Amino acid sequence: MRLCNNKPFVLSALKLTTTKASARSVTFSADAISASEPPAATQFTWKGAKLGAAAISVAVGLVVHFLIPCPAAVNPQAWTLLAIFLSTITGLVLTPLPVGAWAFLGLSTTVVTKTLTFQQAFSAMTNDVIWLIVLVRPCFPNPGILFTLPLFD
Repeated sequence: MRLCNNKPFVLSALKLTTTKASARSVTFSADAISASEPPAATQFTWKGAKLGAAAISVAVGLVVHFLIPCPAAVNPQAWTLLAIFLSTITGLVLTPLPVGAWAFLGLSTTVVTKTLTFQQAFSAMTNDVIWLIVLVRPCFPNPGILFTLPLFD
């Protein structure tokens, strides 16, 4: 028998005993579980966010917000919202985190920076179209497939 790490796994003896006091009472016991070789020390691998993609996505927002001057005709709050939006879209393309997590970080950033109030930020969650997009998205792991389907004959 092998586990998913391809190391042999041995289950020595499994006993099934019943007690004489009651016909319903059943006791299971395993004598020993042993592996043929000790577990090897594994090297640590990072399984979290893609740090490079996250840094690029955040950098896009920071550059737009701090290095590009806000036009005179644009409200500074709107300029901050644009920076957060561009950072979020860049993150959705580069996927440093799963789509839902990155979108929630963008939404949370608008509330933490007081660009939007909590009510304003989460008011879109009551829109049915947003939930339709969220629910249909996993059906198309490659969104480019929509352009290859013959939609009209």
